[in-house]
Amino acid sequence: MAPLRTLCLAAILGAGTAAPAAGQVEPPVLPEVPEIPAGADTGEGTASPPTGQAGPPILPDLQEFPAGAEGPEGDDSEGGAGRGGPFQFKVASTGFFTSYRDPVVPVGPPGPEWADRLDLRMYGHPSLSDRVGLLANLRLRTRFADGEDYELDEDSHLDVQELAFDVKATDWLNLEAGRINIRSGVATGFNPTDWFKVDSLVVADTFDTMDRREDRLGTVVAQGIWHNDDLVLALGYRPEFDTEPDHWLTDGKVMGLGLDRTNADTAVFAKLTPLGSTNLSTTFHLFYEPDQPGAGVELSMAVSETVVLFGEWSAQYRYNLVDESSRWTPLPDGVRRALGGSGHRSLQNQLAVGATWSLPFDWVGNEDVTLTAEYHFNQAGLSAGELAEWFDAGRSGAASPSALWAVRSNASRRQEPLTEHQLFFRFAWTDLWDDADLSAIAFVSPQDGSALIQADLDVDVLDALQLGVSTYVATGGNESVFGSQPSQFGAKLSLTYVF
Repeated sequence: MAPLRTLCLAAILGAGTAAPAAGQVEPPVLPEVPEIPAGADTGEGTASPPTGQAGPPILPDLQEFPAGAEGPEGDDSEGGAGRGGPFQFKVASTGFFTSYRDPVVPVGPPGPEWADRLDLRMYGHPSLSDRVGLLANLRLRTRFADGEDYELDEDSHLDVQELAFDVKATDWLNLEAGRINIRSGVATGFNPTDWFKVDSLVVADTFDTMDRREDRLGTVVAQGIWHNDDLVLALGYRPEFDTEPDHWLTDGKVMGLGLDRTNADTAVFAKLTPLGSTNLSTTFHLFYEPDQPGAGVELSMAVSETVVLFGEWSAQYRYNLVDESSRWTPLPDGVRRALGGSGHRSLQNQLAVGATWSLPFDWVGNEDVTLTAEYHFNQAGLSAGELAEWFDAGRSGAASPSALWAVRSNASRRQEPLTEHQLFFRFAWTDLWDDADLSAIAFVSPQDGSALIQADLDVDVLDALQLGVSTYVATGGNESVFGSQPSQFGAKLSLTYVF
């Protein structure tokens, strides 16, 4: 197995030196978080602001559900957790099918119905010494699509998702520097306190927020994590890299770090977690980037052996979705105001609250079956009346389709709900039968009853071979939150080998 690992390592690293810098792809041109098409390639170097080009929908085209790409398993990117062991490799083949419909507001030609992606991933967190570790998560991928000519330099990418060093400076202080996927939040459908999710998606393989958090571009930071018996304190700094899309170190078409996306501006951040409580966990957040300070808090509490309540809130001084997208793709003033735009930043609150219920032993025995329900609030999103105005502007021609879709694209880019109110549900059954896991999620709009539903089944065929099947459907009327998206139905079949 060692020669095979060596060959895979050479292939991944060779791609970075032989044919560098990522191919430029527009940011997701679709609705909210649950709308960056599964299978939509967001590229590695796309500039943050939406371009307003209403290109092929990047929604659930089953073209990029993550073929089992969880990233470095067991690692939480803080305090050197999960360190140990050599790098692992994954080879995956994933096929996608997507069915489209014509939306009320035109969005351009549909994407391909059929596509396939081949992935080779290297990930791990080995120790270099007693005190120094190396975190890496690299993926080399190439994509074939129905009706599109395959070009190696345009359809292949090396994603440097994580690459960092960590040092155990003392028994109570860890230092980390490099590209790290910093994840925050206790909710499972939307995370207001996840400051680093904006523009982080490389491919949209799934609508499941928990999976997307694990498989995205990390942020280049330097941070320290200090802890004792009473608390954990993390302090960090994100530098700005003034780079053009796809052109950092090299000007090729394959490898790109996407620093214009993850490090477009400087920021400092802090996270404080008091310890000691048996049933209650609390984390406080502070985040500052120029002109856009924010704060947040996470809470989770076990109220019984089977029920956990949780919630997270954030407030940030920023533009709402309409004003932010209008900075790059202007809307007529009257339309912008009708959609809730004010033209200036203001304090925007976001909230996710919910509960998880693990079915009791008396009902399911040793089976692990859980149900989760959440409510999401996004003050920066559209109200029911503003969404109606969005459709009216599209039908009447009061605004260009590209400018209107830029609002929804911005929600996808930021990975937050398009509308102010949203419901989320999750069902998970671990070991439905031997080495088979079943899960289902649903995003529901309480204002019109539309929904986006996804179901997944993962089966271990052999010790190192996994088969994955996933499907999703968007329901609702033509002028509903989810019924208006171009991608109506999709399915994915993946085969993953780990070595």
